[in-house]
Amino acid sequence: MATKHVAHWLGSPVNQLPLRAQHACNSFFTVIEHGNDVSVLSEPNIHYAVFFLHRDKCQELLLTALRICANLNKYLVVIHEGNFLNSINRNEAIFGIIDISKEDPHIAASLISEKLNLSFSSGRRSLDPMTCSP
Repeated sequence: MATKHVAHWLGSPVNQLPLRAQHACNSFFTVIEHGNDVSVLSEPNIHYAVFFLHRDKCQELLLTALRICANLNKYLVVIHEGNFLNSINRNEAIFGIIDISKEDPHIAASLISEKLNLSFSSGRRSLDPMTCSP
């Protein structure tokens, strides 16, 4: 397996994911939970974060995080349970979207991890979200 990526986790906590999705995330990522503290996105060494949108509970926080990412050239991987607004899907700051109500979380996490490897392996500091959708 490739090196684990650090996942700066925003939104709902990892323990609110179904167990299978928790296991998938922990297999591919070293998770650092930040809760509602989207200020982590302003850190210069952080280029992406993972946002778990659990039952629309953090919709406004997600919109704030997306605005910060767009302004700072950062990206989000959004995990949700079928409650993601399609209009947000077109946001340039979205690196990937995982719908845990429909997708196998292990396969989705693996694809995101591979795309992160490709995006950062050559020392690139920015990502092309158009080529990184799962």
